Formats: sequence, structure tokens, C-alpha cells
Amino acid sequence: MTARLILLNGLPGVGKSTLARGYVATRPGVLDLDIDVLRTMLGGPWEGTAELGRSLALQIIRTHLASGYDVVVPQLVANPDQLRRFEDAATGFGFVQVLVDGRSRSGDAPWQQDLHADELDYYRQRLGRLVSQRPGVHRVDVIDGDPAAAAEVLAQLLGEPSATG
Repeated sequence: MTARLILLNGLPGVGKSTLARGYVATRPGVLDLDIDVLRTMLGGPWEGTAELGRSLALQIIRTHLASGYDVVVPQLVANPDQLRRFEDAATGFGFVQVLVDGRSRSGDAPWQQDLHADELDYYRQRLGRLVSQRPGVHRVDVIDGDPAAAAEVLAQLLGEPSATG
């Protein structure tokens, strides 16, 4: 099977990172490339690391796909130009975009801080427009307290056999 870039796209705090961790946990060699975590490894203020973090992630994606392994990226991508960069990184490999939907939650990490309602609406509208223009976008609904069920749905969407039988 051809290695794939699996972009878990969705609003902040809906469970993209949790879903990615759950999905890769039982798949040796599959990389959970959380760009927000990668950005915390870069020096400088959080606000100044977005582009450098993305550029570094794109290089990692190309390298890992070329090694024959899938890469899962839990990341809000609501800009068509940014989405194109991810697609380009997967040239010659598979590219799957999955819209992860659920109730937004906040946390303590820089990328988990509360967004104002108007900011969430802005991202929701941009993401909705982007997804509506893209054929073949899958959707996974994340239910609070059951990340394993969402990982199972993701596996089925990706054409993998059920882990439960």
C-alpha cells in the first residue's frame, strides 16, 4: 500500500490530536506529526513559530512518506494555499483529508487557549468553505470520552479492517 498523508482537519480543541494519538498507537511506524507540539520545540514566542513549524513539518512529511510510512497531521488548515502545501508534500503518495468535528474544548497548552466565539465562527466559516470545495473529504465526529470509537471510525474510513472484529 502507498504511504499516505492523513490530514485531520478541524476547529481548535475538537479532538484532532487525541484522535491522531489513538490512531497511531497500534500502527508501527505511522507518525503522529502534531505541528503545534513541534512549534513548542522552536525558540521564540509562540506567535512567531507558525511558518517555521509548518515548513519543518512539510520536510518531515516528505521524508517519512518516502520511507514508506503514513503520516497523520492533526492541524487546522482553513487556508487553501496552506492546504495546497500539504497536498504538494504528499505528491507521489496518498493524501486523505478528514474533517474532525466535535465540541471545542480548551486546555493549558498555547494552542489550546480559549478562542473567542467570533474567532471560532471565523475559522468555522473558512473551514466550511474550504471543505465544501474539496471532493472526497471524509468526516469523523468525536464524542467526548470515547476517542477509541473515533479512531475506529477513522480506520474504517481509511479502508482498514475493523479492530473489533
